[in-house]
Amino acid sequence: MVINIEDKTILEALDQIIKDPKIMKFLIPLVEEARNEKCFPVTKNVPLSLFEQKLPKQINLCRIFILPANTTSKIERHTNSFQRTVTVVGSGETKILNNNIWVSNVRTARGKTIEERWLSVPENTWHQPISGTEDWITITFHTALENEIIDEYREI
Repeated sequence: MVINIEDKTILEALDQIIKDPKIMKFLIPLVEEARNEKCFPVTKNVPLSLFEQKLPKQINLCRIFILPANTTSKIERHTNSFQRTVTVVGSGETKILNNNIWVSNVRTARGKTIEERWLSVPENTWHQPISGTEDWITITFHTALENEIIDEYREI
């Protein structure tokens, strides 16, 4: 997907936050806790207070998402939330339904650029995460509030 200028500004701000060693120090235990869950994929909310008020004003929810290696997740959408996702471990593909055509978007933690690591999914857009050959761990930032986000799922 093409990143517009407004979204790129938000992604750049989020990227700087994620690169902060203090933030990663707090995220790593949350990731390890989520990895110990028994059913996958795992979605775990991250307290926004962790980010010390540095988040762009559009961000109201943060989640860790873990998909085991070689796994295709359900098709999902967030009807009231714009999602921005960064790959922090592994790599994966997110297929996005655009004008009735599934478009592939591969992201990797080893990427050097924002475009290689980050993906933006507009609200009410069907998408499907598919992990690569290792566990795929992402941090997602949503515009909807934790108690208001509407997640919908479809079977494959």
